Amino acid sequence: MTRVYLSQPHLEGDELEFVRDAFASNWVAPVGPQVDAFEREVADVVGVPYALALSSGTAAIHLSLRVLEINPGDEVLCSWLTFVASANPIVYEGGRPIFIDCDRATWTLDPFLLEEELRNSAARGRLPKAVIVVDLYGHCADYDRILELCAEYNVPLIEDAAEAFGATYKERMAGSFGNCAILSFNGNKIITTSGGGMLLSKDRTIVEQARFLANQARPRAAFSSYECRLQLSHEQRAGCYRARAVASSGEAHRGTSAHL
Repeated sequence: MTRVYLSQPHLEGDELEFVRDAFASNWVAPVGPQVDAFEREVADVVGVPYALALSSGTAAIHLSLRVLEINPGDEVLCSWLTFVASANPIVYEGGRPIFIDCDRATWTLDPFLLEEELRNSAARGRLPKAVIVVDLYGHCADYDRILELCAEYNVPLIEDAAEAFGATYKERMAGSFGNCAILSFNGNKIITTSGGGMLLSKDRTIVEQARFLANQARPRAAFSSYECRLQLSHEQRAGCYRARAVASSGEAHRGTSAHL
């Protein structure tokens, strides 16, 4: 029996030279020109002004939930047909995932079922704190109706475009919908940094707050002795989620039906 692989890395061209350049520049920490350039280039492709390179797509979802202030006991709606990483960060924050079934044609979240759940939640007086919509296997969800519903009920939207970088919905790129969007650069994704992800948004405040949390909630890096001591203070619960320069320098393009 012939195996048909979901995804196989395809390395050719200048990737190895980019990695060598990162080592030669001595930028091996989660900062530097390679990371900055990667963020700018992905933001330009997707068509959003702000991007934050991270250690994984899961980290991007987790930080999105933190910035949107998901608290213990809060309900978050999530696509039912997805990888577990879409839902796990809800549990990290003590939230309760409520799964919405998929549309038969696209396998993405069914907007009619979303409307029913939001209507019932409003009647109970307990709206969800966010909706996570997954773009599955390169297919975007029906965002016209989903965006209308989220606006009507004032519920933030997180677009999980981990599997859809380069795909479009009515001439808009995956990753450009909602309050936050996330991409994954894991080894089986459309492009890979071996492991990595990105948070995207039109809202600068969201990305800057996520950047702060991704750096252990430390004050911005500085070089005077006083400011260096300040870097050892941590203003709230956070993590170490930033992408590394070496990974950002040599993302490996792979064959895909989504044209970038």
